[in-house]
Amino acid sequence: MIFSYLKNSRGLWIFSVFYILLFSVVCYFLFLQATVAHYQCARKNKAVQLILLKQKENLAKSDVQTTKELNNWQQKHPHFYATIQSNETVDQLLQLLTHIAQRAGFTIVQAAPVLSKKKFNDLIQLQLSGTYQ
Repeated sequence: MIFSYLKNSRGLWIFSVFYILLFSVVCYFLFLQATVAHYQCARKNKAVQLILLKQKENLAKSDVQTTKELNNWQQKHPHFYATIQSNETVDQLLQLLTHIAQRAGFTIVQAAPVLSKKKFNDLIQLQLSGTYQ
């Protein structure tokens, strides 16, 4: 009788553990799976946001550096900078740029208009050779 009680007790323990595990799995799929999915999605979003923040910081640094270089360029070559900022026709602008570039010590290798999607935006691309001072 004692032996059969121990045998039934062992079966009861195994049965209880099995149902506790089954209950845990059901609770996980009913309640915790969505929470775990949200957590993993939030981790991915945080990583993406950190990458975007780093890119914005790098762009801000490069903008500051470009602004400083343009200010230095404006101080060293005011005529060239004024010509770029002027609202002349394409031919006049090209002629002024050629004259000022040669006066600054550059030689123009190629000057060509750049096609733009905007109708009223005339762009010229210069290819210069020489040393920047």
